[in-house]
Amino acid sequence: MYVVSKSNLYCLDAVGSGGTTTQIWKKTGIDYYSGPTAVVEDRLYFGNGRLLTCLNADTGSPIWTYNSGHPNKRFKIQPTIADNKIFTGFGTGYKMIVLDAIGTGSTTTLLWEFPLQHDIQGDVTVQPVVADGKCYLFTSRGFIYGFFDHLNPPTIEGPTEGYANTMYTFTASSQPFLEFQYLFSFGDGEDSYWIPEGSVDIGEEVTVTHSYGEPGTYDVRVKIRHEDTGLESDWSEPVSIHINRLKIMSISGGMGVTATIKNMGDYAKDVQWTIDVIGGTFPGFHINKGSEGSIEPLAAQDTAVITVPTFIGLGKFKITINAECPGESTLTETYDAKVLFFYVII
Repeated sequence: MYVVSKSNLYCLDAVGSGGTTTQIWKKTGIDYYSGPTAVVEDRLYFGNGRLLTCLNADTGSPIWTYNSGHPNKRFKIQPTIADNKIFTGFGTGYKMIVLDAIGTGSTTTLLWEFPLQHDIQGDVTVQPVVADGKCYLFTSRGFIYGFFDHLNPPTIEGPTEGYANTMYTFTASSQPFLEFQYLFSFGDGEDSYWIPEGSVDIGEEVTVTHSYGEPGTYDVRVKIRHEDTGLESDWSEPVSIHINRLKIMSISGGMGVTATIKNMGDYAKDVQWTIDVIGGTFPGFHINKGSEGSIEPLAAQDTAVITVPTFIGLGKFKITINAECPGESTLTETYDAKVLFFYVII
């Protein structure tokens, strides 16, 4: 067991023998107003004046020390350890803080904090309670306050298919009872920064727009931050958007089939293309016509016309256009059409 007495911290044999017990180790130089200890597995946590200290519970050797930076404020609340986090604060009603219980090197990380002096009625004098992802504080005036230990990631919606250098909109929403800022990551090395500058009104959705210069599949994610505490959620599940370089700008009939392809990207690329015309309603007028070619190269933001010459048919049929740049995915578009002998209607 662990006892603080007259600036010393003692580790004693809890079993004892013959009406007394033995000292296992002793730590000197402890602040006279140190708070109660908390022990989890082989670690001992306790407030030591403005310091929060983590020791090896078996040997008393230091693991890390966190300095609050406030010489007149002492850690007097017994810390609560849950989910590898330390929930504690200053007994004078100054701040509620949450630290990483594992630590890095000789110190640890402040995960989030919340100022108590303006909002909490009375001093916090007892150990915080953590349950179901929330932290509860009890004050000397009989008030109970609840805080989120963690934030659930928001949800995100957006398109799954698109074209280069075209703006697309993504929308995020989160818990309807708190105010947050949002950070979108677009999967191409760019993000939205924390938006807006102030917190979003409760229940309000947030939308952003973004465009991609080059083709590929990009995972778009979002997370939220509570501005007052700095508490952040994990990243959301992604929305994957596939960006095509090539776009069929138009298709028309008449005497044959004519289509226009545009390179939506930022660089010139070679293009291979095919047009397949298959169908026909009446015997003797079935259609299985094709055309293919290449464009070497198709300049950035430029267009090219591809065609199927005049053919004979009668009835309904389908037109399938395939276009690709070497090493990139194939763009495929299918259209319903009719042919009246020589004349195509799309």
